[in-house]
Amino acid sequence: MKTTSGEEETNSQCAGKVLHRVLHEIFGIYFGEKKLDTRIELNATGKQRIIEAATDKTRFRELVKSLTAEYYHKLAATAAKGSTWTTYLCKELQETAWGAIKKIVTELTHSHFVPFASELEVNAVYELETGEKVKLSGQVDRVDLWQQSNNLWVRVIDYKLGKNKFHPKDIWSGTKVQALFYLAMILRQLRNLGVTARPAGAAYVSLASRFVKVELGAGDSGTMAGPLLQGLFVEEIDVLQAMEPNLEGRLIPVTRKKDGTPKKSNCLFQEDEFAGMEEKLKGLLQHHLAAFATRDFYPNPTTTVDTDNCHSCHFRSICMSTSAQ
Repeated sequence: MKTTSGEEETNSQCAGKVLHRVLHEIFGIYFGEKKLDTRIELNATGKQRIIEAATDKTRFRELVKSLTAEYYHKLAATAAKGSTWTTYLCKELQETAWGAIKKIVTELTHSHFVPFASELEVNAVYELETGEKVKLSGQVDRVDLWQQSNNLWVRVIDYKLGKNKFHPKDIWSGTKVQALFYLAMILRQLRNLGVTARPAGAAYVSLASRFVKVELGAGDSGTMAGPLLQGLFVEEIDVLQAMEPNLEGRLIPVTRKKDGTPKKSNCLFQEDEFAGMEEKLKGLLQHHLAAFATRDFYPNPTTTVDTDNCHSCHFRSICMSTSAQ
């Protein structure tokens, strides 16, 4: 069922807010509220508790459904409360939320990474080539950590409601730059606190249940229609196997050769390349700031076989790009 385009966008935005809020609430129950500090502690107990809680499907599902309904009815101001349409959307959202939780718990079950914080507030100051200083701030959907001896590895997770297709060029076109920027900001903020940390990856997770299928508690027999996490990951075999021990391409888009080393992939980066990647991000930021200053926002949408950013743009009606017409 479809309404007007304006209402569709409102429903989509509402769904995204509800799912983010439900996930934040559930992670708060098991991991508590955290912030970046000079002392970083991993809550392995919280991870085990959420995995164990999820084995009781009936009870855990009721928790997810209850939270989803609560937040949906708070935010769904555009729909008549109690209407058939509202009831239908709420049920659909409850199923989507449950599917999202199943995926996340499946990944946690197989991964050594531990969720550290949900909706973490981060900020960083960047000095550009022009001498200008720019302060960036944001809210990260989820930050995961893995302690390997004296090495603290950081992984950023960004939730997406739609399809989870990713290509590294999406970052430099500015369409999927958020997770990588957040990772750079977190590492910079930790350095300022005197904490040494290393970049493990910047990943996106689709929350829409129809795109990735998993069976909760199925272990290695669970099925997935593609890697659960999409994004960029450091080419360190120990770190990759901490995310997916067998490197079968089910949890991350990386598989291994017969000798056990990772197969070549454009989703992998060398750790010593990260500083250069951060400089490239600064260049992208400087470009956009220059556009703000001159008001030179020429239409330059990124459209590939898998990506049509005009489809989700709110400014199609006034855009001069032929792709938007």
